[in-house]
Amino acid sequence: MYGKLISGEQSELLNTLNSLKLEIVEKLFNLVRLKLKELKLEGDAELDDIDEDLLNLPDWLIDYYSTFLVVFERVGSSSGSGGSGERFLGLDDDKLQKLFGLLVDQPIEILIGMSKKLKFSKKSKKIYLINCLEFIKSRIEVIPLLACKVPQVTEQLQKLVKELTVGEFDELLHNAGLYDIYNLVNMIFKLEDDFFEISVYEPIKENKMFQLSTFQAADLKLQEFLITYIVSNELNKLLSPMILNDVSVDSSVMFVNFYYKLGLILKEYLKDENGVPIHVLRWDDFHVATLLGVEGAYMDQKVNYEEEEEVEDA
Repeated sequence: MYGKLISGEQSELLNTLNSLKLEIVEKLFNLVRLKLKELKLEGDAELDDIDEDLLNLPDWLIDYYSTFLVVFERVGSSSGSGGSGERFLGLDDDKLQKLFGLLVDQPIEILIGMSKKLKFSKKSKKIYLINCLEFIKSRIEVIPLLACKVPQVTEQLQKLVKELTVGEFDELLHNAGLYDIYNLVNMIFKLEDDFFEISVYEPIKENKMFQLSTFQAADLKLQEFLITYIVSNELNKLLSPMILNDVSVDSSVMFVNFYYKLGLILKEYLKDENGVPIHVLRWDDFHVATLLGVEGAYMDQKVNYEEEEEVEDA
């Protein structure tokens, strides 16, 4: 732009403007780096102040993004170009990626390092990181310049949510007395959401755990647990209502899916001396889903394997 007004690239004014721009860039990077160093120290110092009963966002994280993101709110796109096609402060791709790393990657690394030092349960550590990553995602996704970092943060967030969901599923299995039985079934053939064939589980009959008393005890414990079931209080520390709902519903649906398949396996292979199936599980899958509060979500995704077998037999 200045080249049209000033003849010669070596003009004093143009050189001065270029020098100022370089100084601004360098100052920006130095400010962010300095703040990150301070945050590492602050984060370690605040470890004892983090309340496991709340797992709220750390003050330094909120302050960090409040301080620096306002600089980028009016920039047009993740390539660093505004409406005029000029790149943010004239930064090349390498410089932009380094800036994105300082704004997004480095705070996340600090948070991960902090979480490892927390004397909390594994579940609380995951919830703490989920809360922080969800906050970071919510701040950067509204800034076009940082849009390219959203998929990365989303992937990290989804991984943690999946791990938390699987953990909740395992906890349901333990509380319902079905954890060992679940492992037994998986040992015969891994339970997959998109495949289930009762015939492959026939070897389960040879396992010493596969007997009436095992499932009578499990059924009793299941009833005692579900009658008084409430969503884990720890999950209520999730700051995002959507994530809280997803973890609670998805883990419960996973549990009912297993319970339904277990019922089919028992119907086929748990029999008395006359070969008559023994009805040992008092509740059907829909009843269990209702007690868990996920009957709608469960029925929306349920695959009726009994109907499939009837079609095949016909």
